[in-house]
Amino acid sequence: NKPVSVRLSRINPDPSGISTRKYESTMIQEVIDRMAGQIVYGTPIPPVQLIQTEGDRYPRIADGFIRYQAHRKAGVRKIRALTCSGTLLSAAQMWLRSNSKHGLCLRLAEFDEALLKIFDLLEQEEQHITISELETLTGTDRNTLVRTVSRWKNNTQSKESTP
Repeated sequence: NKPVSVRLSRINPDPSGISTRKYESTMIQEVIDRMAGQIVYGTPIPPVQLIQTEGDRYPRIADGFIRYQAHRKAGVRKIRALTCSGTLLSAAQMWLRSNSKHGLCLRLAEFDEALLKIFDLLEQEEQHITISELETLTGTDRNTLVRTVSRWKNNTQSKESTP
């Protein structure tokens, strides 16, 4: 799979409805500013990962939101991207996997929010995932995952019992 050039205006920056609040912090904005400067000076930046989901007009960013924002800030109209097809669930899983493994880690609340979204998508698609599979997906310890799964189950039961 070779990178292709994609217009920024033809990318949906939202991976399956997972919040991008973490990118609003001052520290992240500084990273975006530095990277935008590198782009302006011609420094090669790794491609973003896009996933085309059924029913979406444009592919979603599964990995590379900061690179995407840096290209926008630099005034560049196109970005190098690796593309694939998938579901909202696969986009969310890819996003969580990449954000759990690189240097700009998710805060605990963001991690929980992303996992809860994945659980909802799994339920919508009538799929299941084991704690061991979640450990592999996220690189997160079992206790943290069990806590989040329990919270999701409680939220789901609360929704079902509300008239």
